[in-house]
Amino acid sequence: SSDLVVSSCCLGTMTWGNQNTDEQAAEQLNLAWERGVNFLDTAEIYPVPVMEEKQGATDRAIGKWLKTNGRARDEVIIASKVAGYNERFTWLRGGPTRVTREQIIASVDASLARL
Repeated sequence: SSDLVVSSCCLGTMTWGNQNTDEQAAEQLNLAWERGVNFLDTAEIYPVPVMEEKQGATDRAIGKWLKTNGRARDEVIIASKVAGYNERFTWLRGGPTRVTREQIIASVDASLARL
């Protein structure tokens, strides 16, 4: 139980780090925050299109915003997604991605480190 209220609108982040810079991401986050949005959506494979060299950029943009704008992590709800069964994303977790307990935990831990 908590007093935390999740906004009815969620801010998606799938282009941050590819089509949008960290500065633009921060501007979008600030605008959303000013309008009462505290719910953010990210994923371990973001930004899209998926590229190894840019993977995790959206998490890092959110983390940078949280650190530089004094936002309390307990005021922001972050929803993330784990890559499903895939033979090509071997760079994500050192081999083909699977939806196993171990890989889900590894994905969450990596996301938290980026945030």
